[in-house]
Order: sequence, then structure tokens, then C-alpha cells
Amino acid sequence: GLGTLFAFPGSPAVGVPADALRDFRVLSLSATAVLWAGLGLGFGALGLRSARTRTARAGTAVPTGD
Repeated sequence: GLGTLFAFPGSPAVGVPADALRDFRVLSLSATAVLWAGLGLGFGALGLRSARTRTARAGTAVPTGD
């Protein structure tokens, strides 16, 4: 719980340039956006394809046996 928080040492003071940190955050956000956009487009295309084949199958005549 809360006791383990104080058991670990504090984070060291590492001098990271602000530009490098900003660039990392921007690129990380961009990569995440591209990933989710790709997944959305891929699953959207699969959904449209599935809907098209179901519509085509639903439009075919079923023999009644008369």
C-alpha cells in the first residue's frame, strides 16, 4: 500500500532537455493516433465487406419447393 511508496528511493534528477521530452510526447501521441486510425479503418473495411456479403445473400431467392 502506501508504505511501499516511501520504501523506494526517489527518482534521480536527470537533466533531460525539454525539446527532447516534447518531441517524444508528440511522436508518441502521433504513433498512437496512427495505430488507432489504422485499426479503425481496417475493422471498418471488414465490417463493410461483411455487410455487403450479407446483403447479397439476403437478396437471393429461396426455392419454395412448389
